[in-house]
Amino acid sequence: MMAERFHFTFGPVQEFVAQARRTRDLWAGSWLLSYLAENAIVAAERAGARIILPAREEGEREVVTMARSDGAERFGGVPNRFAAEASDSVAAARAAARGLRDAWQRIADAVWERFVEPVAPHGNGTRQIWERQVASYWDISWVVGGARYLPARKKLRLVDGRVEPGDHCTLIGELQELSGYVRAREPVEQREFWARLREQPGISRLDLEQNERLSAIALIKRLFVHVGPEAVGVDLREARGWPSTAWLAASPWIGRVIMSHAGAVAEFARSLEGLGWKSGPHGERDAARRRFGKEEPQRFATLDGPLFFASTLANPASLDNLEEGQDTSEPLQLLKALHEACGGGPEPFYAVLLMDGDRMGELLGSARSADPERGEQEISGALRRFARKVNGVVEKEHGYTVYAGGDDVLALLPADTALACAIELESTYRAEFAGIPAVAGRALISGALVFAHYREPLRRVLRYAHHLLDDVAKEGTGRGALAVGLVQSSGVTAEWSAPWEVVRGDAPGVNVPLCKLAAEFGKGGRFNPTYLYNLRRTFARITDPKTGKLAVDLPESLIAAVAAAEYRRSRERRGNEPTDPPSDAVDRLVPLLRRWYRREEVVADTQSFHFDGVRIAAFLARMGVGAAAGPEPRSQ
Repeated sequence: MMAERFHFTFGPVQEFVAQARRTRDLWAGSWLLSYLAENAIVAAERAGARIILPAREEGEREVVTMARSDGAERFGGVPNRFAAEASDSVAAARAAARGLRDAWQRIADAVWERFVEPVAPHGNGTRQIWERQVASYWDISWVVGGARYLPARKKLRLVDGRVEPGDHCTLIGELQELSGYVRAREPVEQREFWARLREQPGISRLDLEQNERLSAIALIKRLFVHVGPEAVGVDLREARGWPSTAWLAASPWIGRVIMSHAGAVAEFARSLEGLGWKSGPHGERDAARRRFGKEEPQRFATLDGPLFFASTLANPASLDNLEEGQDTSEPLQLLKALHEACGGGPEPFYAVLLMDGDRMGELLGSARSADPERGEQEISGALRRFARKVNGVVEKEHGYTVYAGGDDVLALLPADTALACAIELESTYRAEFAGIPAVAGRALISGALVFAHYREPLRRVLRYAHHLLDDVAKEGTGRGALAVGLVQSSGVTAEWSAPWEVVRGDAPGVNVPLCKLAAEFGKGGRFNPTYLYNLRRTFARITDPKTGKLAVDLPESLIAAVAAAEYRRSRERRGNEPTDPPSDAVDRLVPLLRRWYRREEVVADTQSFHFDGVRIAAFLARMGVGAAAGPEPRSQ
C-alpha cells in the first residue's frame, strides 16, 4: 500500500503554558506539552509511521528523549504538531492519539494517588471533577492529506465546551476547583479541604499557596515533578530550581555588589538570618551558582528575590519567609545603606523573549519544489540545529530557556543581556539556513522582547508578549523584525518595532546598532532628557498625533537642521561644547524617531515620527545595555 501523509496536532498550547503564576509554572507547562507530543510521535512510529517534521535522528526513533535518564531534556523542545507518512495513516494517527492520552493519564494517576486521593473524601465530588477535567482537557486533531485541511479540522471541537460549575480555579479560570464546594455557601468545608491538601507530605508552600484553589489540570502542572519516576520515568527534582522574576531582575546588581561591597552584603544577610530567614524558595541557590560560578554561593546571592528591594522589607506583611510580627527595621536600614553606597538599588525589570520563524509553510514549499527528495529534510535539519543551539546562547546571557523547539523560542532573561541574546539568536537562525539555496536569505524569524516589572502578573506579561510578536513584529512590521515593549505598573509605557537590520545597525541609512545607540542615553552619553523632551515637543507641533506623519511639507534637510539646532542648544545649556558635529549625533538618533517596516524583502521607514524608540533606548541605557560591563564573578 502506498504511504499516505497525515498531520497531527493537539492543544490548547499557548493557554496551557501561559496560565502561570510563577516561573516554574511556565517551565512545567512547556515541559509537559513536549513530553506528551513526543509520546504521540513515538506511538506513531511504533505503528509504522515515518516522521517527516520535526526531524528525528535514527537513535531517537521509538524513544521518548524527554524521559531519558541519561540526559533528559530539562526544558520543552518538541512541537505540538508533526507530519508523518504511513501505509495506514489512519491507524498511525489513532495510535498517536492513544499514546498521548496514555502518557497524560499516567501522569494524572501518579499525582492523584500520591496527593489527592487521601483528601478526596473531604471534598464534594472531587473524584468526578478530577476525572472529567483529565479526560476532556486535550483537544487532539489529525487529518490525512495536506496540511491545509488541518485548520478546518481544528475548528471542529469534539470536547464539551460548557462552562464548568461551582467556584473556579485560581490559575485556569474556566475550570472548577477540586474541592467541589461553593465558598459562598460552604466556606468552612472548602478551606478544610485545601488545608488538608497543603498538609500532604511533599507539598511545599510554592506547590500550593494559602490562597490557591486549583483544578485538576493546574494541580498536575504543580505537582508532577514530585512523581517524576513513576509518572514520566525520570527524576525531575533538579527542574524545580527556577528563580523568581524578582531575583532575575536583581541578578545584575547582585553580581556587582558582591564584588564591591562584600562586607556590607554579608552583614545584610546576617541581619535576615537573625529573623529566621531561610534560603529563597524559588531556586535562587541554583541560579546564583549558575550566574556567579561558585559551587556554594554567598548567602546574600541566594536570598529570595524581593528581599533586594527596599519596598519589600518596608512591608513585612508581604514576606512569607519571615515569621509574623518580626521587626525588619534593621535589615531595611542596612539595605538602604547598601543601595546608597552602590549608587542605587537593583532595577525591578526582567525580560521575556519570544521568537517564532516566519512563513515556514512557504519555505517548505520552496524547498520541496527545488528538491522533492531532500527539501523538507534540509529545512527540518536546519530547525533542529537551531533549536539545539538556543540554550547555549540563552545560558551565556544568564537566562533560562523555557522552550526551544523547531523555530519557536521562549526564554526568561535579565534585562541587561536580553537584547544581546535576541540579536545572537536571530543571527544563529539565519546562519542555519544559509546553506540551503532554495530559501537562503528568505528564512526570517521574528521576536518579541518584553521588559516587565517583576510584580506584573506573569500571565499578563506572556499575553502581551504574544500580541507583540503576532500583531506588531509580524503583521505590523512585516516579519523578520523585533518588537520591544516596556511594561510597568501603569501598563505598556513604550513599544517599538523594526526589522532586524535596523536593530543590528546594517539597514540602509542606519549605521549604529540599537545596543550602541542606547549608550548615548546613558551616563556621559550625548543625549540628555532635556534635549529629548524639547525635540519631542518641537515635532509634536508639526506632526499628526495619530499617524506621526508631517502635517506640513518640509524637506528632510530642514528637519535634520531643526534637530541639530536643538541638540546644540541642549549642550550649551549644560555648559558643554559639542564634542561631535551635531549632524553626526542627529544621524544616530533619526532611526529611533522613524517607524520601520519590511515589504517584499525591502526595509524602509514610513516617513513618520514616533518617540517610543527613544524611550526604549533610554530604558536600555538605564539597564546598562551598551555600557562597559562592571566586574562580576563568572564561572570558568
